[in-house]
Amino acid sequence: TNPVDGCTDPDANNYNISAVDDDGSCTYSGCTDTSANNYNSAATDDDDSCTYSPFSSYPELDNTGESHLIIFSHTVTGIEIGDEIGVFDTNGVLELCDPGDAENPCTEVQYGEVLVGYGVWDGVVNNQGTALEISAALSLDLSSFNSWTTCGAITGNPVLIKVYDSESQLILSTTPTILEGGEFGPFLDGYMWTVIEQLTLEE
Repeated sequence: TNPVDGCTDPDANNYNISAVDDDGSCTYSGCTDTSANNYNSAATDDDDSCTYSPFSSYPELDNTGESHLIIFSHTVTGIEIGDEIGVFDTNGVLELCDPGDAENPCTEVQYGEVLVGYGVWDGVVNNQGTALEISAALSLDLSSFNSWTTCGAITGNPVLIKVYDSESQLILSTTPTILEGGEFGPFLDGYMWTVIEQLTLEE
C-alpha cells in the first residue's frame, strides 16, 4: 500500500488522520488581515474573527518628520493589558491643506479634534520605568510660503488622552497627571516631551 499524502497537522482544518506524508495542503482558520489587532500569520482561511482598534478608523496622518513624544510611566494604574491609549489635539489640523493642488486647491485650513498617535498597553516596563511611548504627529505649517499645511497637532496646544477599554469596548476620557510637559511641540523648539505618571478614567 502506498503511503497517503495529505495534511498531517492535527490543528489544521483539513487534518487527515490517514496521511503519512505531509503535502503542504494544511489550511488554518483565523484573521488574515495584517492591519487587525489579532492578525494570525499562520492563517490561510479568513474566518471573520478580525478585530480592529477603534483608533485605526481615524484618518491616517501625514508623516511630516515632526513629532512629540508622550511617555507613560510605570506608575500609571487602571489600564489593563490590551487597552489602547489615544493621543489627541482638540484643535489640531484635520486634513492636509494644499493651496497648490491643481485638482482641489485648499483655501482654508480645517481645525478640530484629531488623533495624532495611539498605542496598545502591554504591561511591559523598560529599565527606565517607561510602560508606553507614543510618538504624536505634529502639523507642519508652510502656509507662509504659499505651500501646504499637514494634519496633526499644533505646537502649544494641550495634550489630550483617551483610553479604549477593551473589555467594555468604550472610549473613555481621562484626566492625566502630568509630570513634565503637557503641550505639543517639537524637541528642537524646547518642548522636550510629555511624561504622564497617572491617568484618571472618566466613566
